[in-house]
Amino acid sequence: MDERIIRIKEMQKMTANWDGSAAQAQEVISHLKPLVVYLSTMEAVPYSPEEALLLQAIITKQQEMIAVLKVAKAEVATEMRAMNKKEALVKNYLYPRKQPTFVNHHL
Repeated sequence: MDERIIRIKEMQKMTANWDGSAAQAQEVISHLKPLVVYLSTMEAVPYSPEEALLLQAIITKQQEMIAVLKVAKAEVATEMRAMNKKEALVKNYLYPRKQPTFVNHHL
């Protein structure tokens, strides 16, 4: 049980030191993963009020990190679409498609 509170406090310290950036959010989440796995393999003893409070704070911070990562992902996707559009414009300018010419014989 003491080991569990130590791990939870370690997780809380990691999330508290997060600087708000997407890059560090990804790093913190990847460092938290082994601790989460470790906690899930521990004996299923109910959490103390202190542990529950710490875990709630950790979960809240993780949700904030995930939200920041989603925003960053959306920004990257927007940038990629803009780059693809620019590439398509340049490509069409350099290599214009020739439209087939049909002759209407009925006129």
